[in-house]
Amino acid sequence: MRRPELAIAAALLVVALGVAALTRPAGATLGTAYDGLVCQDPNDVANQFLFKESFIGLPNCTRLCFQALAVCVRDVRDASACQLAFAADWISLDSQVDCAGLAGAELSDCKAGWATDLKTWKNSILSERAAAIQLCGQNNSTCLQCVGQ
Repeated sequence: MRRPELAIAAALLVVALGVAALTRPAGATLGTAYDGLVCQDPNDVANQFLFKESFIGLPNCTRLCFQALAVCVRDVRDASACQLAFAADWISLDSQVDCAGLAGAELSDCKAGWATDLKTWKNSILSERAAAIQLCGQNNSTCLQCVGQ
């Protein structure tokens, strides 16, 4: 391909990928339209706190490392709390729509299915929160190497 044709092909690829991203169906998590954009991802929050080398050479680097750790953990927990609340709200609303008009055993089965989905979703969020808090701790361990430097 010549340069102009290559540039046109690249531009068309970028446009096609952009259209595909905009028209993709919502990421169905546990049978819902939730796509994770309401709350921050705990791992993304923890990755914002890459304070491993931020305080090198400062006389109070140990204190600063622990302060950064505390903020990181708090913000990860906040993101997880948002996700847990959203999951509960979403399941509540979705189950009301899905179970509307049902009675007896069908209603019980419908509600039980949604309760299982909520439990699975919560376990996933809590597992992600634990991993993100561990990342905060790893950043702090590296940060504490600033002592004496």
